[in-house]
Amino acid sequence: MTKLNKAFVWFLMLTKRLLLQWGFVVLLCSIPIIVSLTNIAMKEDSGIMHVALSYEQKDEAVDQVISRLTSEDGVMRFSVLDDPEMARRGVKEHKYDAAWIFSGDYKKNLDYYIGTDEKAFITVIQREENIPLQISREKLFAAIYTDFSYSVYKNFMYKEIVSENAVPESELKNTYDRMPRSRDIIRIEKLDSNVENPETINYLNVPIRGILSLLVVLCTLAGAMYFLKDTKEGKFDWMPYKRRAIPAWASCFSAALLSGIIMLITLQVSGIGTGVLNELLPTFLFLIAVSGFGTLLCFIVRSPGRLGALIPGIIIVMLVLSPIFFNLKVLAPISRMLPTYYYLYSVYNHTYLIYTCIYCAVVYGLVIIVNYFASNLKGNKSII
Repeated sequence: MTKLNKAFVWFLMLTKRLLLQWGFVVLLCSIPIIVSLTNIAMKEDSGIMHVALSYEQKDEAVDQVISRLTSEDGVMRFSVLDDPEMARRGVKEHKYDAAWIFSGDYKKNLDYYIGTDEKAFITVIQREENIPLQISREKLFAAIYTDFSYSVYKNFMYKEIVSENAVPESELKNTYDRMPRSRDIIRIEKLDSNVENPETINYLNVPIRGILSLLVVLCTLAGAMYFLKDTKEGKFDWMPYKRRAIPAWASCFSAALLSGIIMLITLQVSGIGTGVLNELLPTFLFLIAVSGFGTLLCFIVRSPGRLGALIPGIIIVMLVLSPIFFNLKVLAPISRMLPTYYYLYSVYNHTYLIYTCIYCAVVYGLVIIVNYFASNLKGNKSII
């Protein structure tokens, strides 16, 4: 049997051994389960903020504003209520984060506000003030912007240019509608991005990729623990210490490969992925990087119990410092020590593939150095 065939058989045996561990199988099954449960939740009304829309007097203009708010996909969820008191009570009872109430005759109050600058025509009810609520009101202003701009135009025309008796409002409205204007004031472009239209992304699904990458890390560290357990039980006593980096890496890579394949398939089937061809190389480099990360921990920790105790902390650190929910620029130097950081960027920006390769070179260099000193401590003077 050639060395290559022997290495392949060893790798298959290590992979088979992982599949016989029920805890590892549970981790693998959690990958599609998490995505499936998320997709089910996304089919229902969902969002990071729930806002009640109500009105004191319903008219066509209010219906148009409510339609603009409810017809767009986004991270906010809207419920339309006929009774403003129900909206107020819903905020008080924590059913809604806020309530937006259109007061009285919407168009009349809007014109009055433009002309006098005295009376607000929309009331916002909320329990507290926070950043998400402040940002949400920008969406409210965007929804009324069309009506607001026309009211400003009409008020100016009747005050400064023509009299209301000379030109009826219908003619003024026709003139306003014929004015050339672009549909989009802002055009979004992402430098070096592989996503053609960032506005099509469902931002409620964006953290799912990061969470799945953490599960791949968790599976890889589980593989590292199984290697350390085997080492503690003496299953590698026949092998020189200097060569134990090979089965250590193989244990990590087999766990990473199994979980990475399931992650890749799950992302594509669920529609979250950006295409197999686009994600194949970033995913493969991520598996190489995370395998090196797990191998390095094997030689630093050298105990399955200690590694098991460290795993929750490692996952929490990656959850906070990786660009999953937010990106902490002040902690960027620490974030760059994590394999998930490069993977989550490289999927959308292939420039980070180069950075991933550099990260792999650094990690595997550290593995060789740590293994070298560990071998010397064991009386083995040679390197891998």
